[in-house]
Amino acid sequence: MTLPLLAELRAAWPEVRLGAMARPAVAPLLERCRAVETFIASSEKSWRGFRRATAAVRAAGFDAAVVVHPDFVDTLVVWCAGVGVRVGNGYRAYSILYNRRVLLHRSPSTRHEIEYNLKYLEGLGLTVPAEVPAPRLEVTGEDRAAARALLARRGVGGEGYVVVHPGSGGSSLNWSPRHYRSLAAELGKGLGGAVVVTGAAEEAELASYVAGEGAGRVAVAGDTPLGALLGLLAGARLFVSANTGPMHVAAAVGTPTLSLFSPLRSGSPTRWGPRGNVAAVVVPSGYACARCPGERCQHFNCMEAITVEEVLARARRLVRTA
Repeated sequence: MTLPLLAELRAAWPEVRLGAMARPAVAPLLERCRAVETFIASSEKSWRGFRRATAAVRAAGFDAAVVVHPDFVDTLVVWCAGVGVRVGNGYRAYSILYNRRVLLHRSPSTRHEIEYNLKYLEGLGLTVPAEVPAPRLEVTGEDRAAARALLARRGVGGEGYVVVHPGSGGSSLNWSPRHYRSLAAELGKGLGGAVVVTGAAEEAELASYVAGEGAGRVAVAGDTPLGALLGLLAGARLFVSANTGPMHVAAAVGTPTLSLFSPLRSGSPTRWGPRGNVAAVVVPSGYACARCPGERCQHFNCMEAITVEEVLARARRLVRTA
């Protein structure tokens, strides 16, 4: 969701050296972003990590820093590193550490996260674009080769497959595993080709359950380094998931996405929907919640109101449209 901001900075100032500080796990994504030249690992919330990140930022000699996602430790890093221009959200207790404050309330979720991030351009004296650019990620030949090798090890050809990602890391309400399992079976029958179930290493059991034992359905959770995942998503006919990070990656490489969203305001598709691709979003109808009380709600889990048949029908239309 920060890639369009980086692209706008590069377009406005083609001669500057543009760096990004983030968790090491996302380094491969930034390596595939043409706008970024320098990567610095974030502090990882430890004293040693804080000192390392501060030293790296100071040594790089940056003239300005934008703290996109409000975070006290990252803010302290750029302040201690002596960065001259520090742009950040003006509605935080530590906003005094910024000398260019952008007043930004994200909680209403009335705009897309990309638009919220682009608002920081104003702190650098730049104009926010009228049309919201979509995130774009380059997929290398090595990425595609890694994906083909991964699929070949599982006996799957490199074309005509669908990717299902049933996990969400607990970041949002999700569909039940049994519904994902039923959908995977029906997608294999109805669309032809293989169904590849992805996930993090800790979601291997979930992925295996969703894939089931039918022919043409394989689980690869925990076996997809980021490069291989990019290649896998770029080659898919369709990507199906809840509101989760890989959904945005699929969108950024141009793969059609079918996304299941909860009715929670903080996780609404208005703010978090996929951008830049052929997409469809399914939200359980009849609900609108500011926050989820969990099992105390008489409708918990409202995501179960979404039927397999409904998702399958949207998947078929999406594949025909793409």
